[in-house]
Amino acid sequence: MTVNFPWGSLLRGIAFGEEEVIGPLARLAKPCASIRILLSVEPRDLIAGVPAIDPPFLAGKAARYRGAGLTISACRRAYEADLRASDSSWAKRLTTGRSRAVMALTLRATQARAAP
Repeated sequence: MTVNFPWGSLLRGIAFGEEEVIGPLARLAKPCASIRILLSVEPRDLIAGVPAIDPPFLAGKAARYRGAGLTISACRRAYEADLRASDSSWAKRLTTGRSRAVMALTLRATQARAAP
């Protein structure tokens, strides 16, 4: 499954590991399936005062993801090759001199979902 550059409530839910967003993603995925996500977040995209969305921030949400039936298998800054492979017009714009950081997050669906 691939999610490229979510926005609005999907962006917030992925960034903060909100159950109402990541739970349905986990249920859509078959056990052991990968969910690849490219996200570019600046504080103005979510709410004022949001810290930088970077690998340590996302790794801090690992318990929330596990509770929804997902594990974080990779979390890093996206490479230009990731952006080009996404075949997204937004990604193409980000490869031409924009300074927005892009994160590449890979989740793996677990065999069984944790009880609520």
